[in-house]
Amino acid sequence: RGRFLEFNELCVCFGCLGAYGVAYGLGDEHWRTSIGLTTVVAALQFVLILALLHESPHWLTMHSHARRAARVRSALGLVDISRESCSTSDDCINRAELADDDANLAESVRDDATAKPTSPLLCAG
Repeated sequence: RGRFLEFNELCVCFGCLGAYGVAYGLGDEHWRTSIGLTTVVAALQFVLILALLHESPHWLTMHSHARRAARVRSALGLVDISRESCSTSDDCINRAELADDDANLAESVRDDATAKPTSPLLCAG
């Protein structure tokens, strides 16, 4: 999720820069072209998000969609939840929740370890 959001923010920044460049290059008379190009790019991004972004396995589990959560987890390669490795469906759900908690903990520890100290001037601003 973090990588996706970072990539999305990077694309937004470069998209704005590109849109400004196209609008500057085309001039005032071709404002419809620059609006049209940015609309096409936004529509493409929307379609790709719908096609490629999986639902949250945690949300699916919390809303009683255990089978869908297991399929999403296996598609993402988060944990092997196969019928052979689980004795009951509750066992699979518990394993999935534990793996999700472990992944979230590992990500937060990694983020804390790589975080730079915040300058007091930035906090005051």
